[in-house]
Amino acid sequence: AALLRATDAPFRTMLAINLDSSLIVLIEHLINLVIIIPLLVMGWKEIKNLHRKDRGALLFIGIGWSALASMAFTYSFTLVNPSIAIILQKLQPLLVIWLSGFILLEKFTRKFRVGAWVCLGAGYFLSFPTGLPYLYDGEQYNPQFLGIVCILASVVLRWGSTVLGKFVLSKTSFPTITALRFAIASIFLLILNTWTGTIGHITSVTPHQRWYLVIIALVSGSLSLLLYYKWLQKTPASVATFAEYGFPVGAVVINYFALWQGLSRLQIAMMVVILVAIYGMQRKVQI
Repeated sequence: AALLRATDAPFRTMLAINLDSSLIVLIEHLINLVIIIPLLVMGWKEIKNLHRKDRGALLFIGIGWSALASMAFTYSFTLVNPSIAIILQKLQPLLVIWLSGFILLEKFTRKFRVGAWVCLGAGYFLSFPTGLPYLYDGEQYNPQFLGIVCILASVVLRWGSTVLGKFVLSKTSFPTITALRFAIASIFLLILNTWTGTIGHITSVTPHQRWYLVIIALVSGSLSLLLYYKWLQKTPASVATFAEYGFPVGAVVINYFALWQGLSRLQIAMMVVILVAIYGMQRKVQI
């Protein structure tokens, strides 16, 4: 499942060159929505029994995670190396642990605090290997800096959706939540693309781009999700966590051969530091 998710970066990058990120995410969601309509029908009784708070949480998950986070993530591919975008997303567990501890007033060990700062420092030098968040003195616009902001915004939105998703999962089945997530996001994205005028560009999508969109929606979307949640129930958490690192590592390899966008030695070292530190902290803290 992790490796399947890693395959969409080349296709997403090529699509983002000529298509608006909101249109890419809309078409991707519509394809998935067609597939999961039966899940909506089967889960209709659960949907009718949802309370107001549950519906609010699902709205945030659909709009925040599925729509806005995916748009920010896709747009970042046009501004930074896709491998950097994918690796920085692995900081999400750190944010979950950190903010959950802050809200619940939990105390972290000294080793955990040191590991967190190491991750943040490694993330900075992964993003800006020269140590400076700009390309030259006096510049007015730095696309890489904007790309990093988009990635971090995506991480924050996914964090909020993860917390709310756990809240809703206690009352609703995963298939129903997944179906609602795609349905809500599709409605929001249809309204957004109509309002911005990008909906008209859907007729200019080429046959090659259509195939890319189908691959993104099915291979790295529906198929990887089904595989992941099907076997997660039978896999120890520690093994599953380690296996998930096939996503960023696989993406770095695939992006190098497919897009010829590699990482410097410093960036590879920072990637290893982040993955090792996050894995170590996830073993010590139950998210």
